[in-house]
Amino acid sequence: MTRSQALIDDKILIDYGADTYMHFLQMGKTLCEIGHVLITHAHEDHFSYNEWFNRYYGNAHGIKYEKLKFYAHKSAFEKIKKVIVARGLSLDDINEKFEFVDVELYVPFMIENYKITALPAFHADDEQSLLYLIEKDGKTIYE
Repeated sequence: MTRSQALIDDKILIDYGADTYMHFLQMGKTLCEIGHVLITHAHEDHFSYNEWFNRYYGNAHGIKYEKLKFYAHKSAFEKIKKVIVARGLSLDDINEKFEFVDVELYVPFMIENYKITALPAFHADDEQSLLYLIEKDGKTIYE
């Protein structure tokens, strides 16, 4: 059994947990096609820093998006940035390959042709966890 994750139209990934690379290998897909990741919260089963680099450094070729963009609530990013610094990497080095986009509750934003709205979830005591309402071409998914 693996940890939960979803891929919307091969374009938008929901969560980037410890099983991400394995999921993509099992599906016959490549991480180089992913440019956007919606993070529900910063627990390591949904967000694993070690997995990010499987998109680079010989594990993926022909990267479609220059930077991988992570979307999450600012409280999740605060935790994530502490983990990055604790592991000895500078935020400047990380910002060369990754972009962090703060999302606000109930404020829709666009990723390509997808309208996304972050909604509150109640899971982590020390951060605002999120669920996402994703709309495109008259279809909606609530993840």
